[in-house]
Amino acid sequence: TIDDAPEFARQHADRLHTYPMHARTHSPVWPLLFRAAIRAGASPVAAPLARGVAWVLGGRFDEGAELARSVAAGSVEIAPELAARPLSDDVIHGLWLLTGVLALATALLPIACYGLVRAFADADSALHAAAWVPWIAAPLVYFPAVDVLYPVLFVLATSAWLRRDRALGWALVAGAVVALLVALSYGNLALLLTLGLVPLLTWGQPARRTRRELLAAALLIAPLAALLGWAASSGLRPLAMFAAGMAQHRAILAHRSLPLWVALNPLECVVALGLPTALCLFAGVDWRAIVRGARAAALDGASAVLAATALTLAVLDVGGQTKGEAGRLWMGFFPLLVAGAAPVLVARARDWHGLVPLSALTLLVLQGFYVFVWLYPLR
Repeated sequence: TIDDAPEFARQHADRLHTYPMHARTHSPVWPLLFRAAIRAGASPVAAPLARGVAWVLGGRFDEGAELARSVAAGSVEIAPELAARPLSDDVIHGLWLLTGVLALATALLPIACYGLVRAFADADSALHAAAWVPWIAAPLVYFPAVDVLYPVLFVLATSAWLRRDRALGWALVAGAVVALLVALSYGNLALLLTLGLVPLLTWGQPARRTRRELLAAALLIAPLAALLGWAASSGLRPLAMFAAGMAQHRAILAHRSLPLWVALNPLECVVALGLPTALCLFAGVDWRAIVRGARAAALDGASAVLAATALTLAVLDVGGQTKGEAGRLWMGFFPLLVAGAAPVLVARARDWHGLVPLSALTLLVLQGFYVFVWLYPLR
């Protein structure tokens, strides 16, 4: 229903309060990407491509289309314009094409994680991390929600940032990925905290130079600053969008108790990580050594990534910006935890063989809950 994309973006801040709950806290980028996907769905090659995506993912194209039309027809309260007319074939094709992109991002996560770990550890550690990261429950459980795109982008940004010592241009690459993440969701700004903590936690190492680190930090922020400048000069009012989104976010969560969710968010993260992965992190990592190293700012690369990610999640938890759905909203950080624990995965490999079938069982149970209980409530 977006006829004029620039006008839609310019009016986004003023119209934000009229959108459904989740859309009221986001930038206009995802609606515009859905619009682009639907337009791509009208191309001659879209139908065979969409059916190909469905086949690769093991889905049934016709039944999926029927379900999508049924859900749209029942969304009177959320989106009356959808309920007023059935979804066209172009929309169905576009949704499948977008699903294919999300599936590709999820499938590339192990490769990206391998590249991240190779920035600070040997190939054996990288291979163990790449083999473990597919067992993280959240991207599979929440697929095909758009949030499953974020983990691979988090990993790519962190991987580029850790290579800034080799060439400062990597800091600019990391900043470009961060700018893309923030354009997609304001919550992804938290990744900057993780990236900023990494050099602080390794500052005691002799190779750290203040001037070079400050230049790297400037390059990290530069793409986001450029994006904001371009948006402001185009009349898109990015700061007004952000302020309106945060206001709606606070209004949605105002009735939820902060102490309750400070306790529940870590529990949901354990579930979204997968119990085996959580056990590996809690029982296998020497957290006392990491705390001592953090106090001395003398952590190595793996421990710094692990500690920076854990500290970021702790800040997000007590900060009150997340009261529920932590497993979905924080899933971008989960592969960073696995990457930071890569040396532990190697050292404790023999101790965790039984966790692979347990991981598979966890995924089956979670998928059954989210799909069959949430989507089809039991009566």
